[in-house]
Amino acid sequence: MHLAFVLFLTNLVIACCIMGGYEIKISNAPYQLNYGDVCGGALIHKKWAVTSAHCGIDHYYIRVRSSHRLKGAKIIISKHLIHPKYQLRHQFDYDIQLLVLLRPLHYTKLVSPIKISSHFGKFVTVAGWGFNTEKGEYIEELQQVQIKMFPMKECQEVDNKWYNHTLTPRMFCAGGWGYDACQGDSGGAAVSHGKLIGLSSFGFGCGRSMPGVYTNISDKGIREWIHEYTGI
Repeated sequence: MHLAFVLFLTNLVIACCIMGGYEIKISNAPYQLNYGDVCGGALIHKKWAVTSAHCGIDHYYIRVRSSHRLKGAKIIISKHLIHPKYQLRHQFDYDIQLLVLLRPLHYTKLVSPIKISSHFGKFVTVAGWGFNTEKGEYIEELQQVQIKMFPMKECQEVDNKWYNHTLTPRMFCAGGWGYDACQGDSGGAAVSHGKLIGLSSFGFGCGRSMPGVYTNISDKGIREWIHEYTGI
């Protein structure tokens, strides 16, 4: 059984749908990709992409160039690289994998990479094709929402076993209260000031009165690992 489905049954949602957002064209987020029709992801180079480790390694393609979930051009993945410290101190610690593409992509206004940054603003933008209600279905057209960053100290104090002083430096919190990522949005880019700062990772339910949790790509252990393999 797919991990996301198992956890969804217990209300833990592996970053899901876009809630409280609006429809956009792929030209507004040309780095956004569909990983195996189950998760999101982000293009960081013509031969490299990133998505969440928990999305698994069973999917052999990504889709690019389209805001429609199932109409993007399929690009074959030649290799998956899960971060070696995945699940180190939390089930979603180091929740990231690199995707090596079989062939380099040709950049256009519909397909282009996003740069990685450590500069966090007050707001972050996330996009995806995930559910727009907690027990919904995939959305066929790409959705985007701007959500507010949530203080890590307060996020650690959320009364839930997935939070409750278990979050690691490889995570940050944002959204909630009706504006959120949800089931199916895992691995999608979290963007601040036009650059990649994180990936959708997990949350408890969707849009509830608690923030979602994102993989912090700027963390030294993640950033250096990406550079080691990609040179980026």
